[in-house]
Amino acid sequence: MDENVFQILDGGSIASIVWFAAGGLLYMNPLVAGFYRRAEGSPASRKWSSTPGFLGITYLGILVQCLLWAFVFVWIRGALDGGCLAQGLALVA
Repeated sequence: MDENVFQILDGGSIASIVWFAAGGLLYMNPLVAGFYRRAEGSPASRKWSSTPGFLGITYLGILVQCLLWAFVFVWIRGALDGGCLAQGLALVA
């Protein structure tokens, strides 16, 4: 493992910010808002009392997952062929 822990934490943190922003753009836009409005009355959906609380919990979950994936990637990276990009793509294939 050539990377130190701080590099792994930086990479995972940056990935979580990108994921959170992309999720916001994809799921919190007017095109998708109609789907959410129709589901508001469903007993399966829950109304959060605090939007900042909901966003905080959502981001925390994304951050934990991205950090775990960053550590897993560094751990198994030596077993994968190719450069860093090819190795990353091998994880999603």
